Amino acid sequence: MEAAGLPDAVQRFRARIAAADALLIVTPEYNYSMAGVLKNAIDWASRPPNHLRQTCVYLDMLPLNKPEVFVSAAHQKVDAEGRLSDEPARAAIRALLEALAAWARRLGRAG
Repeated sequence: MEAAGLPDAVQRFRARIAAADALLIVTPEYNYSMAGVLKNAIDWASRPPNHLRQTCVYLDMLPLNKPEVFVSAAHQKVDAEGRLSDEPARAAIRALLEALAAWARRLGRAG
């Protein structure tokens, strides 16, 4: 498949990541690991020449470690339109996004 060229959706996905100041990953956690869909996305995004042999540590990524946001029982905290209605969770996510923007600025990735 790679010899024939990556699918258009994968090419667009990779281009958006390359153009980003920072990457925010939001996913359910399964047994302290990532969801299969996220693993698949990381695999597509990291195909040659940038192999992903392990996850973030191997790539020497600079993750924002804190704050972490856990929204337990998330299915009970969204409205009929799928919007997060739980204010403490919204505040935690807001704080995370502010910290991510500050982290990207500190790393020189964002203006």
